[in-house]
Amino acid sequence: MRFCLVSTQKHWGGGEALLWSMAAELTRSGHSVSWIARAESDVADHIERGGAEVIHLTSGRGANLRDWLAIGRTLRDWVPDVVILNDTHAVPLVGSAALLCRSPKPLRLAYKHTVFPLRSKLKYRLLADKLVCVSHAARDTLIRGGLSEEHAVVIHGGCTPPTAQVCSRESVRRELGLHDENQTLVVCVGNLLRCKGHSDLLEATRQLMDSQTNVFVVIAGEGEERPRLEALIQQLDLSDNVRLLGYRADAHRLIESADLVVHPSHAEGLSLVLIQAQMLEKPIVGTVVGGTNEVLCADSEEECTCWIAEPANSVDLARQMQKALSVIKKPSQTFWRRLARTAQRTLADFDIGTNTGRLADLAAQLIKERHRKSA
Repeated sequence: MRFCLVSTQKHWGGGEALLWSMAAELTRSGHSVSWIARAESDVADHIERGGAEVIHLTSGRGANLRDWLAIGRTLRDWVPDVVILNDTHAVPLVGSAALLCRSPKPLRLAYKHTVFPLRSKLKYRLLADKLVCVSHAARDTLIRGGLSEEHAVVIHGGCTPPTAQVCSRESVRRELGLHDENQTLVVCVGNLLRCKGHSDLLEATRQLMDSQTNVFVVIAGEGEERPRLEALIQQLDLSDNVRLLGYRADAHRLIESADLVVHPSHAEGLSLVLIQAQMLEKPIVGTVVGGTNEVLCADSEEECTCWIAEPANSVDLARQMQKALSVIKKPSQTFWRRLARTAQRTLADFDIGTNTGRLADLAAQLIKERHRKSA
């Protein structure tokens, strides 16, 4: 089959990382893949550096007649069997432009990565043939918003299992200027958006520093919250202990080098960061919001490798981080075994090859049903 993947996002995030991994699996399985992306964006840069075929670059989010007509012509020329609409702005733009294609028109699959309330059920009913949700929590949001159960299906996100690098920890710490082996490296990965809870992490870090806990926190990601977070770092006097790294193509390398991964999100459709961290056998402090409940393993207090903090509560976040740090400083054999078991479960449940295969099977089934109805 021929798949056209669409993203109108400016910054690279979890949704784009999932789409990129899916594209690799589709290509490996013999499908043809092309892209429509936003010009002068991190997404377009990543796709072009990766050598993928880009058939159109939109101006901004593409909310103009010129882009809409150009996309219609491009789709008619490339003739995809399936268009995957990876964000809410891609749905009206490409979902409607696909109507300009000759029959048979491409199947339109829209992705739901978040648990934010549905703003327009009519848009998804008319301009998407099916919504693919990365978690049951994301699907529940759609159903509560008035979308029919038949219109939404769950196919969990996933990622390619990260390959562990022997010297990653040492090289990353050296790059960051960390020469004190007793200083704990805390890694947080996520675009700088208010819903990601980075300010909670900064306030929790201040509390840890006040209690003489020696941590160094790095936050990888870019976004609109950067000025506010930079100001908060100055306000809390954390310049020597917190660093905003911006967008990092090697986020998996940061996770691998971490002593502790912290994910303080207020809302989450799934979280590829947590999936990667568990695959790499990393201890985690996180919040159970949205689809993270489908990722994080529920541990007993005796075998804990994942400490759960209340969302938007920096005091509890600091408390859970302190609990985690007290364990990872003197880990037991039970602790390491639990991390290994969690990694095996995560590798099985969130394997990108398996879940991309489910997506391709869904597309083939829907196209077959459409042909049967039109015969």
